Amino acid sequence: MNNPNFPQFNPNKKFSIRKLNKFKAIFHQIFEDKAENFILMIENYISNNSDLPEYSHHQYSIKYPHIFDKIDTVEKAYWLGFFCADASLFVRPTNKYEICLEISSKDKAELYKLAKFVGIDEKRIKDRVRLVKLKEGKISLSKMSKLRFLCLPMGEALIKNGKFGSGSEDGKKRVPNIIKKLLRIAFKKDHTLTESQEGKISLTWLLGYFDGDGTVYYDRKGLKFSGEIISSSKALLEDMKDVYKIENIIGFKDKNQGTYRLAIGPDIYKKMMSIYPKSLQRKRPG
Repeated sequence: MNNPNFPQFNPNKKFSIRKLNKFKAIFHQIFEDKAENFILMIENYISNNSDLPEYSHHQYSIKYPHIFDKIDTVEKAYWLGFFCADASLFVRPTNKYEICLEISSKDKAELYKLAKFVGIDEKRIKDRVRLVKLKEGKISLSKMSKLRFLCLPMGEALIKNGKFGSGSEDGKKRVPNIIKKLLRIAFKKDHTLTESQEGKISLTWLLGYFDGDGTVYYDRKGLKFSGEIISSSKALLEDMKDVYKIENIIGFKDKNQGTYRLAIGPDIYKKMMSIYPKSLQRKRPG
């Protein structure tokens, strides 16, 4: 790297902290107690270079790459739920994690909220027109908006905290373990789920999923009063029904498409909406 004749010559090259920690582990494995001097050299390198990237291909444009390390606020739970329902997460070569959320342009405001939440320039939001095949061979044009970015620590944290995608196997689609754990704690504290922080976080994850893959029920006066969650995974809906103690049965939404539905009921619907007022506006009461 420091030789001008080397094809990848770069005198300003800096190793990432993750790479250096990997070097330390390798040296310790090979040389055991004799690795002390090598490890000391690496630690001195880290302490003398305050601008080291955290990992290779570090995306400096993202302000909050570790925002999902802990799901300890309703806002984090909401976006985790939305990501479980609608976002794509790909692991690319060289360990790049690509995160993408594409939704209808009528809900583009949600992408602006997400961009602010993770700390990324809203100019990264792009629009496109997608061809959608309808029944009887008809084709419709659908205006879509997308936010796409690379972030290794955020991708790792999302997977650790239970993020799954539409392409996941049915057996992998479950309510995340962290949400189940919080629900167990919440039900011991209060059965309404609206008093404890654990209950609020748990309900807001469900709200995020509902905003991504749910539809609204209207009464005879045209007012929104409840909703249902749609999924191709019956196992996921069964898990939701169990952990949230929903009494309604799971039925088919569309047998031809293999999708199922779970009505969440007016009680949970109203509770979710009361906890997080920043959710998708067109699915909120009123």
